Amino acid sequence: MASRLYQFVRAERTYNNQTRDAGGLVERSFVEDPAQRKRARLSELVVTELVDPPVALAARRTTDVLTLGLHVAPAGVVINPTTPSGRATWGSLGFLLRDAAARRLDIGTDEIQVGVHAVGAGDPTSVRGEVFIADTLQNGAGYAVWLADHLGEWFDGADTLAEDYRSHATSEDQPCDSSCYRCLRDYSNRAWHPLLDWRLATDLLDLIRGRPLVVEHDEERVRRHVARFAADFGLAATEVGGVAAVCAGQRVMVVLHPFEDRGPESCAERVRRVRTVRPDVLLTTAFELVRRPGHVVGRLLSA
Repeated sequence: MASRLYQFVRAERTYNNQTRDAGGLVERSFVEDPAQRKRARLSELVVTELVDPPVALAARRTTDVLTLGLHVAPAGVVINPTTPSGRATWGSLGFLLRDAAARRLDIGTDEIQVGVHAVGAGDPTSVRGEVFIADTLQNGAGYAVWLADHLGEWFDGADTLAEDYRSHATSEDQPCDSSCYRCLRDYSNRAWHPLLDWRLATDLLDLIRGRPLVVEHDEERVRRHVARFAADFGLAATEVGGVAAVCAGQRVMVVLHPFEDRGPESCAERVRRVRTVRPDVLLTTAFELVRRPGHVVGRLLSA
């Protein structure tokens, strides 16, 4: 029932041949959806009146909040928080920064709340993401304010933490391909587990700190994923313009970094290169290849 308005109604129930008002207001789905009604252990109801207008339910809380964003992205870079990879990137950065803050302030990670939202979502060409860091205590504990006043120190701690993640990821006993309980994951952010990726978090941290994005820095791992994907679906691994790709007959799909702009007017260097070599090329990302292989192979085979 999330992400929609609630429609309340007045209703009545019949018991022993007597019809009575249900008392108060009932959300419409509990009247009309048998599964919802069973889950709520309600007897069968009949709607007698709609209560307009539909409403949103919310809980207000006063606390300290810090928002961080990449307000000017480098040319050829797009990190749209309304896409799976974009949301994964902003969420992963949020939890990386949360963990760095908890380590620096010597507090529990449950004392800091992380969230992601889109800015300018009404215009797909200008939408950008922001991550917010908030104190979980009512009226704030001062953590968000302190972090805002010590951004450099905080980000240095995030860099150190990222190096720890990188060393864990390359260990032979338990390599970490995207995220695990040794890096970004914990019980409190379990809803984010399918999306979290420490590599995306560190790449976005580089951009926020003014460091260049090196889209090919993890190319060896991408090529391994491409080879495994091709073997799993009976396809062939190849390359176009020096970029890893997979092909099915005459159809070819290049695998890019999730940050590279794949729009028709993209100025991303690798995108322009592969389109010059192969104008009909399909584009995807390593994130899509690993997290949504069915979607990728569906695009490739139906193109």
